[in-house]
Amino acid sequence: MTIWYLQHSGFAVDTGNHLLVFDYYIDLPRGGTLEQGAVTPALLRDKPMAVFASHNHHDHFNPIILEWKRQYPDISLYLGDDIPPREEAKTVPPGLTVEENGLTITALRSTDQGVAFVVECDGNTIYHAGDLNWWHWDGEPEEWNEEMGRSYRRQVDLLAGRKVDLAFLPADPRLGRTQLWGAEYFLEKVSPSAWVPMHFWEKYGIFAAMEQSPQWPLLSRGLVKLEHRGQKIVLEGG
Repeated sequence: MTIWYLQHSGFAVDTGNHLLVFDYYIDLPRGGTLEQGAVTPALLRDKPMAVFASHNHHDHFNPIILEWKRQYPDISLYLGDDIPPREEAKTVPPGLTVEENGLTITALRSTDQGVAFVVECDGNTIYHAGDLNWWHWDGEPEEWNEEMGRSYRRQVDLLAGRKVDLAFLPADPRLGRTQLWGAEYFLEKVSPSAWVPMHFWEKYGIFAAMEQSPQWPLLSRGLVKLEHRGQKIVLEGG
């Protein structure tokens, strides 16, 4: 597999016979290349494209993807269930599995809005969390934080023991000391072959902070380090 970092929680993944685009956010420069962190629907000319938007937050869903579909009807669009239904797209609520166009897509319930996606394609299983995360905020009532943890663990446990080749997991520095709880739990339960931090608001210092963590032996397994928008990563064996 080949990955391009499109900024924040946005990624493009070339699985061999398909191009998958997740949570596309910043559509600049218009008509730009993947190496610039931008997507143009003209990429459809090379191979089938499937585009995913996990939920309706502005940093995960750019309506430009609906225009892509109008321009290139062969693009497949899959939306989280909190995004108002569009005739151009298929809504994927939690618990639903969709099999079409060489893809098997399952949605998990987010702990924020919308869904996380599990996509099987070309022999690979890819997990994109959206905003499904262990959101433990200092200042929130302890009961709220405890329920958040239970809800997160309940969803991740659905994937325990399942083969996952690539996982995109939030590592939000706004959470402070708890920013990696969600990723650590996922890595313990699922053990993906490779994982990519996201939703870190371009604060690339999180990677140096991970190396200082007592959990570094766990975090380092399959970790893909990001350095800039448009970065290209080739995963061996995928």
